[in-house]
Amino acid sequence: MQRDDNRKTRGSSPEADSVDIELGLRSEVTSVKGWLKELNMSQYLENFESNAISVQDLHELTSDLLKEMGIKPIGHRLTLLRGAKNMQAQKRYFLRNHVVTEFHDWTCCGKLDCFRRAYKITAATMTVIDPRCCSTTYDNVDVTMIRDINLHAGCCLSTLVLETTDAKLHTIPIRLCNDRAAEVEQIIRNLRERDQSLLGNNANAHGLGGAAGRHAAPAQR
Repeated sequence: MQRDDNRKTRGSSPEADSVDIELGLRSEVTSVKGWLKELNMSQYLENFESNAISVQDLHELTSDLLKEMGIKPIGHRLTLLRGAKNMQAQKRYFLRNHVVTEFHDWTCCGKLDCFRRAYKITAATMTVIDPRCCSTTYDNVDVTMIRDINLHAGCCLSTLVLETTDAKLHTIPIRLCNDRAAEVEQIIRNLRERDQSLLGNNANAHGLGGAAGRHAAPAQR
């Protein structure tokens, strides 16, 4: 399945952070002080604090910015840049693999449980597990590909319909009891909002709205 390459360059945002906390997705360092301590670079805490650099800004650091902040040794700048890069890689791995929720399609009285379609949702993907007679298929749909969510509630059961841009799974109908369907719908909406927030934050950074923009030197005339 195709992935959204923009995910590799996204940072964070207050909206995304609040969803991370709600869904239990916070695994990375949550303070610049703790991050510097892990890298044995605590002597530069004042440099980061005096320049108002937060954890959300770390992925935007460059060698020139670090030098402008007063960090002169090239080796120390390389250590800090590697640390920021590794932190982002660890977060992407965690988001790809940390399961937010798992569930099966509803069936009457548990009949044909072995053929019930199953679903696994992480912060980045939904995996649709479809058991067949002789094999089981696994299809991954990126959260960025979910373009619409519709909940059709009945008396006891609901059908949650996901419309996607995925080449194989254009529509994903999910049958669940009403309470569970509403819960899953909210989880998916939260993840979509988180993803859109990260996309918007990334666009602002490229428009010089992030750390790179705040600390960029004025253009020479």
